[in-house]
Amino acid sequence: MNWVTTVLFILFLPTLALSKIPMNPAAYCNDNNSRSVSIPLFYENSSGETFDYRYKFFPTVKPEATTVILLPGGPGGTLLNHLPSEPFSDTAIPAAHFNVIYIDPRGTGCNSPLVGNFPDDSLNSIQLAKDVLTIISSLNLKNYIIAGKSYGTVVATIAGNLITKSDLHPPKAIVLEGTFGMGWDSGYTEFFKTATQDWERVKSLLDKSISEKFNSEILPLGFNAETWGIFILNGLITGEYPGKGHILVSQLSPLIAGSSDDLEKLRERLTQIAAGDTSSLSQIFRVIGCRELFKSWGIPVIKNGSLVPSPKNFCDNEIYKGYNSRDWQLTAPIYYFQGPHDPATPLASAKYHFDNQTSAKRYFILTSGAAHNSLTASLKVLGCSQNIWYAIDRDPKVLQSAIDSCRWDIELNIQPPDRRPHDNRNHRGLGFHYHPAKNPTQL
Repeated sequence: MNWVTTVLFILFLPTLALSKIPMNPAAYCNDNNSRSVSIPLFYENSSGETFDYRYKFFPTVKPEATTVILLPGGPGGTLLNHLPSEPFSDTAIPAAHFNVIYIDPRGTGCNSPLVGNFPDDSLNSIQLAKDVLTIISSLNLKNYIIAGKSYGTVVATIAGNLITKSDLHPPKAIVLEGTFGMGWDSGYTEFFKTATQDWERVKSLLDKSISEKFNSEILPLGFNAETWGIFILNGLITGEYPGKGHILVSQLSPLIAGSSDDLEKLRERLTQIAAGDTSSLSQIFRVIGCRELFKSWGIPVIKNGSLVPSPKNFCDNEIYKGYNSRDWQLTAPIYYFQGPHDPATPLASAKYHFDNQTSAKRYFILTSGAAHNSLTASLKVLGCSQNIWYAIDRDPKVLQSAIDSCRWDIELNIQPPDRRPHDNRNHRGLGFHYHPAKNPTQL
């Protein structure tokens, strides 16, 4: 019995005596948009424990509209406490024109157990992807798009591959924003180089008297190196808004100028960060992050004006197996949205995914000045994200025209499928270390 058969077996034999795990009863988990489907804790065990996997379905007025399934970042990001109609909702889906499905991955938010945690071994990207396929199967979706942001691009890639091996109808497209190409075998220090370099670039945009404040042992407003490190990394991930400049330039300006209200808002943001627990990782980040994405992980800190990782490794007790997008070939068209200044999923990471998904037609959209939110923020601010979504959904031939409507420096690179066998050599490490094909993609 394969896992798809297992899901159907559970769905359509409600009299089967299975142990049901009680779930988080938060009110926002059960509103008018809430749906649920019973899924196994372990897909390979059809007679084991199950739980009600909750998601939210936001319908548009057009029943024939395409459905977009959005997979959040993290690992550990949640969506069920948000609405697609929010100003900067992930991937900027035009909610008035698409049916939208939001999920909380198992082990998080509305899909966390009432008591304790799920077993560590039940939390991995393959299990999370199979949960997505269960939703598709239960709704019998035929006209749909899978969209993933940041870590969600890992789950989207695996789900898209598993669909090719199932009886499910394939997605119309797979949309990826801030793409993980593979795990960082060299660990957090190598991953963090992009953030370190981008902070140096952003410091050159700041007033000199502001950047110099971070060279002191006593940092601005009395907050410690860790609090400022997290604040600055978050700002680098957000990056630049087209025509408005880098967010850190405006956020840090109250340190030398501006109203007392602006300075107090900055202090409040830092206070919230300082109040957070940084002594350990969440279960899902520890299990998936340390086993699949990062061989080591630490906290960003400010040291002598530089942004560097702290010496403590939070992944010491986990066995790293690594993720490689090349192992999960897709056949549906793939749309990549990437920024050149992305410290969370650097350009090299997205390029690795693009270069190695040779079974699918691929569209790579590189937005000048953008960081981790090229579609969510940059293209939304430019007022063209809706046109781009329409092109993906209705006619990819007009994608270039949709991009032209942004009136911004944006590169579009299109590659057709290549059915040649894969060269699996040199596939470890991130994009900084892999050896490109003889005719590498030019971006």
